[in-house]
Amino acid sequence: MLVEVVERFRHAIPFEAICFSATAPTSGLITNSVARGLGGLKEARLFFEHIYLEIDDIYGYDATTQKWREPVRLLSEATGGQLERSLKYREQTGPLGLGYEMGGACLAGRELWGGIALIRERGDPDFDTRELGLLRRIVPHLGAGLRASAPVSQAPPRRAKRR
Repeated sequence: MLVEVVERFRHAIPFEAICFSATAPTSGLITNSVARGLGGLKEARLFFEHIYLEIDDIYGYDATTQKWREPVRLLSEATGGQLERSLKYREQTGPLGLGYEMGGACLAGRELWGGIALIRERGDPDFDTRELGLLRRIVPHLGAGLRASAPVSQAPPRRAKRR
C-alpha cells in the first residue's frame, strides 16, 4: 500500500521528496515506510533521531496526549514562514536542497496509523490551497487503509461491547 500511495501522489501533487510511513498506534513507532528523494542512510538516521529523540513539535503534535491540533499542515504555516524554525528543515531537508513541506497525520478515529510528508525543492512555490485540501480529504482514507492492512498484532485491543 505504501509504495502504491507514493506513486499515485506523484501524479496528483508535484513534489521533490516524499515519505509515507505506517505506525503502530499503541506505541507510535514507525513499522514501515517508503521514502523518495530524502537521501541515503545518513539522512535516514537523522530522520529517526529527530522523530524519536528530539522534540520538534512544529506540526502541532502533542506526544503526551497523542493528539493533533490539525491533521494536515503546511510547514510554512507552522513556522510562520520561517522554515528554519523547524529542526528537521535545518538539519535534514534544508541541506538536501528541499524547501516547503506539507504533512499529514493518517488517523483512523483517534488512532495514529501513519504519516505522510510531501516536500518541494527549494525555490519551488509552496503547496497551494487546492493541494492542501486534497491531502485533507485523503489522509482519513490513508489512516483507514493503514489500519485495515496492519497485522492483527499491531491493532490495539478492542473493547468488548456492553450488553
